[in-house]
Amino acid sequence: MRLGIDFGTTHTVAALVDRGNYPVVSYEWGDFVPSLVALRAADGALKLGQDALQVAEDPGWTVVRSIKRLLADAGPLTELQVGARSLPLLDVLVAYLEQVRDDIVSRSNAGVGRSETLEVAVSVPANASNDQRFLTLEAFRRAGFEVLALLNEPSAAGFEYAHRFRSTVTSRREYVLVYDLGGGTFDSSLIHMAGRVNEVLTTSGVSRLGGDDLDEAILEVVLDSVGQPDIDAHTWRRLLDDCRRQKEGVGPNTRRLVVDLELLGRAPLVLPMEDVYAACAPLV
Repeated sequence: MRLGIDFGTTHTVAALVDRGNYPVVSYEWGDFVPSLVALRAADGALKLGQDALQVAEDPGWTVVRSIKRLLADAGPLTELQVGARSLPLLDVLVAYLEQVRDDIVSRSNAGVGRSETLEVAVSVPANASNDQRFLTLEAFRRAGFEVLALLNEPSAAGFEYAHRFRSTVTSRREYVLVYDLGGGTFDSSLIHMAGRVNEVLTTSGVSRLGGDDLDEAILEVVLDSVGQPDIDAHTWRRLLDDCRRQKEGVGPNTRRLVVDLELLGRAPLVLPMEDVYAACAPLV
């Protein structure tokens, strides 16, 4: 079976290749696998993906989010420090992708046999280094996938646009600029479409600009509003999670965010969207 897999900073999404259609794989809990790793300090046990999300509020577990973002400055021998433990980053990434493969096989609607070969096209940030590309390919390979193609993320989005909207392309409208503001990176590609040929003319990006940074900017506004209380790392992560959930629920008519401050023994904080935009605007 062939799939396209977007290993994202916050979510990992897979789509099937099915007779010219590309349905997104659905799991028991939704349409993505959270890009999370959790480590239990007591014995070094790991939980990955959706299973890691289930222990995110347990103080006995340390949750590592945005593992993909760690690849930007990583090499083959990079170690991931989690509390007092140090783990090879490549091994952690392989374990996560093995979980993704198992979820596709046993916890999704993909209809894949356990022994069936999974051929995949994989995407990476447009400005990914050679090391990041190697680590991504090697981790997918070790996790049991057969990688057929490696694409820059905005280029992949541009090809999908060309596939769906080819009829809109004219001699005056044959260039498409694609931008991808994801959880951890900002990427863009300029694509020229002529006839049935798609050519990527140029690609650029910022390796550390994404939703994670917006979440932290919003949390900083929240903490400023309550006098910058002294909080531990676990409380900080849980507050950040709530800011993330509130941000992801923003729509065109949203006028305010309501952040739960029960962990601080306080009433919920109401943030006008003007304050949220003011905090995030300098980043973009």
